[in-house]
Amino acid sequence: MPRTPARSPSRPDPSALPDPARLDWRRGPPDAADPRGEPGWAASLPEAAAADRRLIQAQLGRDVRGSVAVAARCRYGLPAVVRTAPRLPDGTPFPTLYWLACPAARVAVGRLEAAGWNALLSGRLAAEPELATAHAQAHAGYLAQRDRIERLQAKQRALQAENERLERERARLRDPAYVQQLAKRDFHLVEPGEEAWVMRGTPPAAAAPAAAPATPAPKQPWYKRAWQRFAGWLR
Repeated sequence: MPRTPARSPSRPDPSALPDPARLDWRRGPPDAADPRGEPGWAASLPEAAAADRRLIQAQLGRDVRGSVAVAARCRYGLPAVVRTAPRLPDGTPFPTLYWLACPAARVAVGRLEAAGWNALLSGRLAAEPELATAHAQAHAGYLAQRDRIERLQAKQRALQAENERLERERARLRDPAYVQQLAKRDFHLVEPGEEAWVMRGTPPAAAAPAAAPATPAPKQPWYKRAWQRFAGWLR
């Protein structure tokens, strides 16, 4: 395998950099054979092999947690961009779907950021509606890929939980007493000398709870009762 450069790229001459205000962002007609814009493309990437995982950890300088796949490789065949999962194994959200793993590419991008490209390109987004629309569409595709992976992860967790339940059930089926219990409960099988009784029909409905006794009205004071009697005499 060809070796990577021994050192980072030299610092570029600022005058040799393209003007971010004049960069042509429009691409040619979409390639029908390019699936990278599809919502399910990121989820279809295979899990990184053990050798690639060690390379990615060496490139990033830290351990890689959770699912990771190689999304793009450099000209030397090394991982350049990696795809992560929206959630770590413990359920912690992980918002970044794609990571730039190549150290040389990270240095180059860092120099562009230091030159103020983020602010300049943000200004173009605010000033050019067509560019803003394309950016919003790309961001929507990014979110769709993240959502597809998160749904697949949730489905995988549910299948794993069901598999664990079935494994526990299989372990219980090794117990003769449990098998005998299932035979009696589900198949109405009995031991010699025992009788099986099967109750048919609809079980009686539960009796409605008795109504609570009415609360007696509070007793009026004596002077109100006296006034009511006196008013009745005057009618």
